[in-house]
Amino acid sequence: DEIEFRLKNPDAQAQAPPKQQPQRQQQQQQQQQQQQQQEVKQPDAKLQQTQIAAEVGQSMVQAKRDPMALIKKDTAPELSQEKKRRQEKPLDFLVQKAAVDPSTKWRRVYQLGSKSELFAVVRQPEGLEGPTHISLMTDNANDLVLHWGTSKPGSRDWQRAPEKLRPENTVMLEGGAACETDFQDCEDEECDVEVAGAKVPLQRITITVPPGSQEVGGVTFVLRSADQTRWYRDANGNFFIPIPTKRGEDLDETDPMGRFRNDLERTIADSELNAHHWTLMHRFHKAADVINEVLDGFFEVDQTEAMADIYVWLRYSASRQLTWQRNYNTQPRILSAAQERLTHTIASAHSRTTGEAQEWVRLTLSTVGRGGDGQRIRDEILHIMHRNHIPEKKGTWMEEWHQKLHNNTTPDDVPICQAYIAFLEANGDRGAYWRVLSDAGITRQRLESFDRPIVCEPEFFQDKKDNLIKEMRNYLGILKNVHSGADLQASAAAVGNSLPGGARGYLGYVTSHINSPQILPFLEAAVEARTEIAHSVVGNRDLLYLDVALENSIRAAAERGVGSAGFGAAAFMGPLLQNLCLSKGDNEEACYCLKAWNSLPGSVRSGGRPSREEALQAVAVLNRVRRLLSETSDRIVSTIQEFATALGNATKCDPWAVEIFAEEVVRGGPAFAISLVISAIEPTLRQLAELGAWQVISPHEVMGVVEVVDHLSNVQDKVYEEATVLVVENVTGQQLSQAFMLCSLLLLVSALGTYSPMQHRKHAGASFLSQARWCITHMATCVLSATTWRVWDDPLW
Repeated sequence: DEIEFRLKNPDAQAQAPPKQQPQRQQQQQQQQQQQQQQEVKQPDAKLQQTQIAAEVGQSMVQAKRDPMALIKKDTAPELSQEKKRRQEKPLDFLVQKAAVDPSTKWRRVYQLGSKSELFAVVRQPEGLEGPTHISLMTDNANDLVLHWGTSKPGSRDWQRAPEKLRPENTVMLEGGAACETDFQDCEDEECDVEVAGAKVPLQRITITVPPGSQEVGGVTFVLRSADQTRWYRDANGNFFIPIPTKRGEDLDETDPMGRFRNDLERTIADSELNAHHWTLMHRFHKAADVINEVLDGFFEVDQTEAMADIYVWLRYSASRQLTWQRNYNTQPRILSAAQERLTHTIASAHSRTTGEAQEWVRLTLSTVGRGGDGQRIRDEILHIMHRNHIPEKKGTWMEEWHQKLHNNTTPDDVPICQAYIAFLEANGDRGAYWRVLSDAGITRQRLESFDRPIVCEPEFFQDKKDNLIKEMRNYLGILKNVHSGADLQASAAAVGNSLPGGARGYLGYVTSHINSPQILPFLEAAVEARTEIAHSVVGNRDLLYLDVALENSIRAAAERGVGSAGFGAAAFMGPLLQNLCLSKGDNEEACYCLKAWNSLPGSVRSGGRPSREEALQAVAVLNRVRRLLSETSDRIVSTIQEFATALGNATKCDPWAVEIFAEEVVRGGPAFAISLVISAIEPTLRQLAELGAWQVISPHEVMGVVEVVDHLSNVQDKVYEEATVLVVENVTGQQLSQAFMLCSLLLLVSALGTYSPMQHRKHAGASFLSQARWCITHMATCVLSATTWRVWDDPLW
């Protein structure tokens, strides 16, 4: 009603007509009474009612901020152009030469510390009928020794190398399967390399595998210095070089680590695949070590790429795709100590990085609980049982959960506790218990798979109900303090005196209006709270957690409010763009988009009734924002999806989780809410601007046969043998069609979304014209000069 009134009365204030206010207030009071009556019977009714009642709401008085002041400055010392360029390395020429050599079957470059490399290459100049040559080259300054053996096909177990494989200076070691061969100085012309005008000496070993050696599937080795003071390994394991033994063999599949791009990724994968004892505690300590090594330059990997890889790793862990417990039990106090160490390490990394690397560091923090007093988890559950006279009786739900908490508490315990509270509030309704667990992704099979399994159903104690609810709510807070770092209430409570004074009022409003139906004031308060803490957040763990929690709350509120707001959602654009500016590491373009939006007339920014000229200005700004969102989406996908695919496949994560990993990161980010606002307001703005329904996305001269389809999914698997013009009634953004590659022109009745996956926007040879309603009419009036139709004898129209 309010939106309709404002559209009909553009000069009126952004509120319902005065005569309707008493009726509105009465309706709100009735809704509140209904919420209170249903809260006990249906724990999730409050959220459902809030979603139904969501509305734009009144804007609060905001501080006027200059978007240019939000641009993040790189405070790190500026590097010279020489240092910014990738420095030439001694082995680069050999690596490039092997890459174009047709006889090369496999090659890999390994880091030996931070100052040298090992280049391994497998060649078969005569194919399988001839010998296989394995060459190892290094620029290490120490005299090196190869400590090696061979492996059978499909195995990594060490075996004594056959005599026919051993170079001349090989020594067999007694009591084992290994032998050792000294590296020799390389005097060949290809080894005559210079870097910065100085000659760099190289060492080399060549192992020749005679033809027909089917019993040898690979060479396994480590390196040591001749004086035995240093050993070099591949991450935490042995180096491995696969040898082709049959035609068409994919050596990257033979070598599980071959799918990873650098030593950092191989270190992560090796820990997940080969560690016998492995739990959250082990993973958190390893992650802390890896972050410190990245910052200290141990891995020669770009910082942004490195921090993104670590984020991928820990996000898979947080989403239960990686194991939380393997052959080891972790007491709560030990796990919380590991969390404390990792989260403080991440906070330290946040202060030591800038730009996009810092953005990935901040996101990484959201995947780990803050830690804290983990011992209270173990002690308090026992106290609750004793205070309520619940026996420690085997074969009961409470005792099974108690044993799990004692031996291996995990983030799963948070939703388990919430499910038990819902069960108590519903007077013993086990449906409520399973509903909460299901919403959290916890199945009966998962409960039964714990090292201390939970196989029983919860018991209901009528006489203890009220006290147990109170006790469990308090216990839930203890669990969240350890496991749920980005929980808003827990983060707000933990921040203490480090919260800047200017943020206190805004944060107070946010925490007291989390489920408020008034969306706009909530967004404004949350964004202003983030802005106030922005200058203090660098390196401050508690403020970083609060910042992440506020960002999540902003996204959830926006998604809840856009659907019912219609064109009124334009009022959300300013706060959401400011929110994006605060989140992006490289935020200059986002700040300019915010400045452009703020310069628009109030009739646009408040969701009023803009004139044609004002609507034209707004469409121009939206086009710029759309480009920003597309670039943001593409950057995220290109940065993380390759490693997400490699790690997910290697660790046997669910295929669906691997396939949509990057897309889920995009959809969970601050830019996605902006795309929803654009989808809600752009049709109205284009209509007011008299731009018509057509939007030429990618103009190109094309010719083809016309085919009309109801939905793109109907032809997504069809391969077109000739140039084809598809006239599509509906497309949802879910299709990945081979047909795209051969289409000359695609006419869509409904537009591709601003945040459609990158693959949907990059198929060569396709031109997209979106939001078509009457194809013939609009082709004639809007883009006739750019398109020529060829009339067929049997037209499809």
